[in-house]
Amino acid sequence: MAPAYSRGKKFPHPGVHPDVRTAIAALAALTLLAAPAHAADHLMTVDEVATSLGASTANQFVELLDPADEPFLLGAPYRLAVYDGAGVGVGSQSLGSGMAIVDGGTPMLVGRGAIGAPPDVALTVALPTSAGQACFERGNGGRIHCLRWGTIANPVGSIAAGGPAPGDGQSLQICSGTAALGAPTPKASNSCGAGGGGGPGTAPADRAPPRVSAVIPRQTLAAVRNRGLRVRVRSNEAGRARAWLRRRGRTLRTYSAALRANVTRTVTLRLAPAARRALIGVRATRLVVRLRVVDAAGNARNLTRSAVVRR
Repeated sequence: MAPAYSRGKKFPHPGVHPDVRTAIAALAALTLLAAPAHAADHLMTVDEVATSLGASTANQFVELLDPADEPFLLGAPYRLAVYDGAGVGVGSQSLGSGMAIVDGGTPMLVGRGAIGAPPDVALTVALPTSAGQACFERGNGGRIHCLRWGTIANPVGSIAAGGPAPGDGQSLQICSGTAALGAPTPKASNSCGAGGGGGPGTAPADRAPPRVSAVIPRQTLAAVRNRGLRVRVRSNEAGRARAWLRRRGRTLRTYSAALRANVTRTVTLRLAPAARRALIGVRATRLVVRLRVVDAAGNARNLTRSAVVRR
């Protein structure tokens, strides 16, 4: 007699016993669990960086290398992101996605100017010279690999290699898992220790304090009371600035901010309520700003600026 089935229940596939179908489903689940969980792009590394060639920072490149033939993700494009030694973003650019990414043991060159080989992608972000970090990142988030050079105060990325800052005519390149200086090798195997135009070995330590300028623009006393005192600060190196606002020997406000190399930043020193009340009825007063700027190597520059602020 044919088996009877309750209404609403699914009929088994003809000729396949339910126990057999259960066993096949369990085997398929085990197979999926046993599959490796690596991302398709996890082997790509930032393999080489040159920040100055031919005595010009207009000639720079970053080289990427993936030893395997991997399927790179489609959709959001991968990007090259550049940070300074303080971990502040300098800029980023798209590298494309899927088949646009060069792999299979062939270097992918991102460069600009006279770098000795035609780039696969034009470099649009200026690389810091004394200290910096270049990272290969997924377009929808997540750093895959970073290469750092110089003294790094705030490293980004957990998977990275690092070494000294390359001099002019040199590159920092990965050889046997470690980073070393050598002659630049765009679109070719790394030279692994051969000297470059800047000479072999490690680059000299950075012991020079940053060059810093600070200007207090003209502003009214009412504006300072309501919105704070504005100070324009600029440094030739990335680092951190700390400012103290003082009046009659008393500190009214302290402030700390990150600085990017050769980028002017306006720092606003806002007053506490007690300091604002103390300025009620004042026709003019002298305010003093003390600045201390520290670069990625720990070198410091101290400045003092003052201004008479009137109604």
